Amino acid sequence: MARQKGTFEFSNNLEVKIAGPLDARTMVSSYSDLLTFTSDNYLINGFTVSVYDTDPNKRGIYQLINQNNLSSASSWQKITSNLTGTSGASGTSGSSGSSGSSGIGDRYRGYSSAEINLTELNPEDTVILYTTPGLSYTVAQHIIIANSVYDYFTGDVKSYNPLNGRLELLVTASSQTDSFIGWITNLDGAAGGDGSSGTSGQSGIMGSSGMSGSSGTSGITGSSGTSGTDYYSYYNSSYSGTTQVPQTVGGIVATTPISTLEGNTFSEVFDKLLFPTIKPDVTLVSSSTIPFNRNNVTIGLFFGYTIKTVGATVSNVTLQYKLGINGTLNTLSINVNDTAYTHNYSYGLNQYSALPLIYIYTVTDSANSSNSKQITIQPSVYITPSVDLSNSILANSKLPIGSPIETNTLRQMGNVSTTLSSPSIVNPNWPDVGLTSYQIQYVLNGGNVWANLSGANGTLPANGNSPIQPYIDNSLSTSANSIQYRLLLNDGYTIFRGFPNVYNYPVINFYYSYYYGYTVSQASATDIQTIINLGYDPNGGSFNSVIAPSTAPLTNMNFNSTGQWIWFAHVATANSKTSWKDATPGSSNFGSIGINAGGYPDLLAAPVIKKVNDTLGYWSNIDFKIYVAQKQTQLGTATIS
Repeated sequence: MARQKGTFEFSNNLEVKIAGPLDARTMVSSYSDLLTFTSDNYLINGFTVSVYDTDPNKRGIYQLINQNNLSSASSWQKITSNLTGTSGASGTSGSSGSSGSSGIGDRYRGYSSAEINLTELNPEDTVILYTTPGLSYTVAQHIIIANSVYDYFTGDVKSYNPLNGRLELLVTASSQTDSFIGWITNLDGAAGGDGSSGTSGQSGIMGSSGMSGSSGTSGITGSSGTSGTDYYSYYNSSYSGTTQVPQTVGGIVATTPISTLEGNTFSEVFDKLLFPTIKPDVTLVSSSTIPFNRNNVTIGLFFGYTIKTVGATVSNVTLQYKLGINGTLNTLSINVNDTAYTHNYSYGLNQYSALPLIYIYTVTDSANSSNSKQITIQPSVYITPSVDLSNSILANSKLPIGSPIETNTLRQMGNVSTTLSSPSIVNPNWPDVGLTSYQIQYVLNGGNVWANLSGANGTLPANGNSPIQPYIDNSLSTSANSIQYRLLLNDGYTIFRGFPNVYNYPVINFYYSYYYGYTVSQASATDIQTIINLGYDPNGGSFNSVIAPSTAPLTNMNFNSTGQWIWFAHVATANSKTSWKDATPGSSNFGSIGINAGGYPDLLAAPVIKKVNDTLGYWSNIDFKIYVAQKQTQLGTATIS
């Protein structure tokens, strides 16, 4: 390609009237300024800039080798060092250019840490290795790669990358000796570092051309040409390029290949180490809840971030949501500076849905590092309506004085007429789930087959605030030993799921009473039969009844006998009692029942079976075992078993 000629022609010299270069781009006062050029400065590869830095090691003339990345140190190749701007006037010293020619030779001399087996190399093989970056190899140049004077191979350059030193060769010959690590790469046969071509220093007259530049210094420092490659400014590992970093160190992550680091300046490598890419800190919270079966919900979201990577800024933020784990993600519209968002969502046809709303807030910085925060807002669980049945059963009993005290759960056998009174107000616990209806059921004798109680059912207002209607059940058999009622309550959700809410009433147990007391004179079983049928002793004795199972010991029988004749009776289906014991504290009196000890009658005779009727008519003509005293006694509280 022919040289591009300038637009303007000058037939005279210029006399510059400023203490600076004619082209302000050709000189900067510090190395950091060298890296501030942009595309607006119109620099091209080969352009040279003089740097007069306060650090002598950074002074020199730098040549641009990569015009597409002006701010990178690897794009500038140092071709002189220790520039002394004031000596620019002595351009005639270009005669020292003989040393400069040596510098040009060394620009072809490099080092590679690769391991190569010479016995495996043959002509026409292709070899790829990494050598010193910044050399001047070009396609088709013939070079030699040597470990020693006896161990080497030669080849023609297929490609070379001056930024990272990647060299691809077509092998032409090999010494075929052995395998080695560590190679000098150079032009084949070049005198390179000998300086024997110093006679070409005559070209130093080119140094006089320094007059065309205000500094003319390039001739002065030609002697330092040996450092033209700036070899030690770049990272060049002694390990193979395929070797991986064993563990993360700063910003260099584990398994990073060495080849990706070679060719970087040491500043760039240290920047990777000291200033790693760090994920942003991200927060996302919400105090909103989703009531059960609420169709339209409003969710308040609060979020934020902190960029952690040095020098990075926020690049992008997104706020997304989905319904359930397997739902489709939808993006909400927010800006990078937003810290809150109100989301209005409709469940639509998803009635009684238990699917949560899942929100994801993601932040990405300018270093392409991102982080996300996810929260899940779960709909509230269904809570059954509130119903209190603890005081909803009443016994329809007419108990005379002296009769046993009945309760809502303990009654005289046959007293099966039950009033299911109104419970406390029935209310739904979710305003979005309306009440519908109720039904009362019952089961006898501990069974598991429930039957509807005819007529004990009805409808309820959707918003509750209404009691269950009272109901009197007179339909049961008087022979039932137990009965239990339960309330089935329906609302919109129970109809949706297919079964009602169940509330159990307490179990009602029915027992034949057992009786006890004393007479003022000795009595027979027939006399006691009459007293039980009457429900009192017409002769002034005592009469007591207890509703409890007679199969267990009869406890807390308070006879209060002070010389009278005691007695007791229980249903005949229970086992006969065989002993008594005075339960008064400090007493040790006890004895057997129905046995004469030593010819003397015991306190109580063996039982006699008699037919007995309930005074209120709940039952009649039931066999009872009646025990009467065979002698007078003083006895307070007793236990009989």
